[in-house]
Amino acid sequence: MKNVKLMPMLMAGIVTFSSFSWAAIEVPFPNRSTNIAAKTTASVLSQAEIDSLRYMREEEKLAHDIYIHLYNRWKTPVFLNIAHAEKIHTQAVANLLHHYQVTDSIPNETGKFNHPELQKLYGQLTQQGEKSLMEALKVGMLIEDLDIADLQKAQQTVTHNDIKMIYQFLEKGSRNHLRGFYRNLRQIGGDYQPQYITSAYFNQVVSSRMERGRSF
Repeated sequence: MKNVKLMPMLMAGIVTFSSFSWAAIEVPFPNRSTNIAAKTTASVLSQAEIDSLRYMREEEKLAHDIYIHLYNRWKTPVFLNIAHAEKIHTQAVANLLHHYQVTDSIPNETGKFNHPELQKLYGQLTQQGEKSLMEALKVGMLIEDLDIADLQKAQQTVTHNDIKMIYQFLEKGSRNHLRGFYRNLRQIGGDYQPQYITSAYFNQVVSSRMERGRSF
């Protein structure tokens, strides 16, 4: 299987969601000058793969930035817990960008994005999440709903196994995040209708246990 040698490096510091010690981890957004051994030129990637990596890098940052904003507003632990996981998600995609020598021009500033649709979403969802805790939890559900759908689509466009594997790990983590938000939402009497994944798949995810094994 090609690209498997990269996996230990990409997975370094990545932990299982269900056993994660949230207070102990701090994974900074990578500096653009970060060097990773055995880099591979971007020319081996299709444009679709390059676009996918850049977009997923920002989409994971979107989740992180919104969850930090909502934690600061509501002080509900689930937002901070999952924000830490999203920081690891965006780091994992950053590692792939560095490995393939794809320019990583993501803004380091909180709430700033290169993709206009993500910039718009940040404004809309932070505003929605400020209305009430219930709306904030629904925002979390929507972000994970979207993330799962986008990761599933992305896996259909990539051919490199290392990228596919990271996307699979990200999707597993997002399913666990969806379960976490849903549990908190139900505890205060709320509910959520999926906007991006199918209702059947959504019900399957939220009615099942947290997934163990390698995920983040």
